[in-house]
Amino acid sequence: MADVPYASYFNCQERISIRAQDEKRCKLKVEAEVVWNKSSYMKKMIRERTLKDLKADYELWLKSVQENLDTIKSKSLKSAVSRKESRGNELDR
Repeated sequence: MADVPYASYFNCQERISIRAQDEKRCKLKVEAEVVWNKSSYMKKMIRERTLKDLKADYELWLKSVQENLDTIKSKSLKSAVSRKESRGNELDR
């Protein structure tokens, strides 16, 4: 964090939890807090910017996760269809 202004003034604590909703869905909860090591007149701006940047980062991460899950589902579906077609061809013989 050497390139972050006032980096020695604060730390960011993040808590991430994932809970199953059912067999196919889960709930992701992200909590973040700016913890101050030193006082600064820039606290409000630093806190707002830090939380805004974290939100943007998690939105990108979540989009990437969703894309990967979609790819896995697609490959799994193609594999299942391929196995089913192979079994069908075996029965035709």
